[in-house]
Amino acid sequence: MIENEINIILPLPPSVNALYKNSNKGRIKTEAYKDFERSVWLQFIQMDKRYTIKWNNWLEVQYDVCLPCYTSKWKIKKVDLENYVKAVSDVLWKNIEWFDDSRIMRMILNKYDSKSKRVIVKIKEI
Repeated sequence: MIENEINIILPLPPSVNALYKNSNKGRIKTEAYKDFERSVWLQFIQMDKRYTIKWNNWLEVQYDVCLPCYTSKWKIKKVDLENYVKAVSDVLWKNIEWFDDSRIMRMILNKYDSKSKRVIVKIKEI
């Protein structure tokens, strides 16, 4: 099904700093990253429809990252939004036909203070 806009809510991935670890076999995925990939895969296979985009279109992708932005003492937490984008883009590539982060022409990043840790993704073909 080709959509004008794809809207998906995903769990918050591990930070990019926690996606891989080095071993004597080279760089390997962490268990936290594998768990994130599995949870997203299960979410996609339980959907009633499969998302796809046209193979040659540029994309606008909006990532709304929802997570706690303050400590228990109301100090601002330092959270780098870009540390979450790579894992989300990579998991979308595996689950949405013709999605390729090299086709992203415009990216919008938003951070929202929330107890619910998730990423709301909106993908538009432009």
